[in-house]
Amino acid sequence: MSIYRNHLPLMGASTGGDYEIGFSGQWQRSQADHMKRSFGSGGNRKKYTLSVWLKLGAMDGASGQQIFTQRGSYTNPNNQLDNFQIGEDNAMACQKTNGAGSNVMSANFAAFVHGTAWIHHLLAIDSTQSNIANAIKYYRDGVQITSTTYTNYNGGTNYEGLHNSAGEHRIGMYYTNYHYNGYMADYYFIDDQALTPSDFTDGTGDDILPIEYSGAYGETSFFLNFSNGSDLGEDFSGEDNDFTNVGVSQSTDTPSNPA
Repeated sequence: MSIYRNHLPLMGASTGGDYEIGFSGQWQRSQADHMKRSFGSGGNRKKYTLSVWLKLGAMDGASGQQIFTQRGSYTNPNNQLDNFQIGEDNAMACQKTNGAGSNVMSANFAAFVHGTAWIHHLLAIDSTQSNIANAIKYYRDGVQITSTTYTNYNGGTNYEGLHNSAGEHRIGMYYTNYHYNGYMADYYFIDDQALTPSDFTDGTGDDILPIEYSGAYGETSFFLNFSNGSDLGEDFSGEDNDFTNVGVSQSTDTPSNPA
């Protein structure tokens, strides 16, 4: 039986259909590792889901580590921004700003305690909801984090951010800084759906296990499983939304086989 979390063996736990994650990608902040892709045309900018397993490396006091980022301009730091990141105090955060750099639809979630464990993160965006608490939902290891600080909702219902637009999206880097340091595994971006952890995992907390996503993919969806060592940015969703890999290396340290 596999040990899915490297701090606690799951004795007698369901294997979620015996699905195992075979590979991960390793980002090194010191090397500015990242991935990038520009979509030819945008998808649904009001509704989408990001699901990913993360295992952080040394934080070294670094905040702003980027999980998914899109900017109106990568040379103007005050330009429009859309990101999911490890923000201040190691707290996960979702930030959407306008062209003046002001928060429009943003949230800071409860402090994220990093360490040697793999942790599953899910961000579901649905700006068709009139309440920001329903418009931005974040789950950690299958549990929704409700101790959340929301900043503004100036975009109002049906606000369209930059994620899923026809511009360059980056994984692991801001514009020239705020690099991610650690591992990522089973990275899903699902266009046009606000999903829940049960679509990607089984169980919660220390008993959480990965399962294979069996739902639909939208036009700009992608699934990075890092199994192709010569092309780590290859998309396995069937939508051919491959990412260009800049320095990220393949690893066999995964939630199914933690080192």
